[in-house]
Amino acid sequence: MSSEERRKILQMVSDGKISAEEAAVLMHALDEPADDQFEDFGPERKISITLNLTD
Repeated sequence: MSSEERRKILQMVSDGKISAEEAAVLMHALDEPADDQFEDFGPERKISITLNLTD
């Protein structure tokens, strides 16, 4: 995760848009390689999550 992504997530916490717990989950998810996130789902059940971190 880039420092800009981290800053935007922390700004969302500061703005009250997400909780600190949600930010921690989001930061962890962004730090994980994409293949590791979906390992438990199997190849046929992958999901896609899109985040818009712009104002």
